[in-house]
Amino acid sequence: FEVVIHALLLHYALLGVRALGQRVLSRDVSTAAGCLLLAVALATGGRMAWRLVEPVPPRLETYRISGDWLLRTSREAALDELAATDGIIRFLAGLRGRIPRRECVYTIAPHLVFHYARAATVSYPAGESIARLNQCNLALALGLSAVQYQLPPYHPLQWLPNPEVLAASAPGPDGTPVALLVRLPDFQDAP
Repeated sequence: FEVVIHALLLHYALLGVRALGQRVLSRDVSTAAGCLLLAVALATGGRMAWRLVEPVPPRLETYRISGDWLLRTSREAALDELAATDGIIRFLAGLRGRIPRRECVYTIAPHLVFHYARAATVSYPAGESIARLNQCNLALALGLSAVQYQLPPYHPLQWLPNPEVLAASAPGPDGTPVALLVRLPDFQDAP
């Protein structure tokens, strides 16, 4: 999202400088203002522009335009994020057809589960105990900390006493699985 906004702001700012230069300012002042604007744009968006041409491992090439690649300050952190995203997507695609049609999956990423695993999903509110929801028998736990939801890695496993792991993804950059599909215990006695 930030990439799109940045490009639009730069485009309209350049149009404004050009229009101002044609109406009010002399050509020299207009050129100087345009150069200043370009310098500011390169300083703030130069990393993103460089990332568009920076080499990426072939298996991660499809993520070249993702925010995970363009917006991370460190190349290593960006590559780790791309590898984790790729691992989650491959894991979910591998679950396609393995989750019974009448089952649903609790997840913080329902769009990913629905699209790649073709499974019914229920998004649960951040911070809510999964035991109180009582709709699905399965949950997807991601090994990434979900910063936008302020959730720890492998959420909702912190609320599950002994989850039965049905499937685990390949290890991510840190050696642990990036995703787990777990069967939830029976919560009939939950408050």
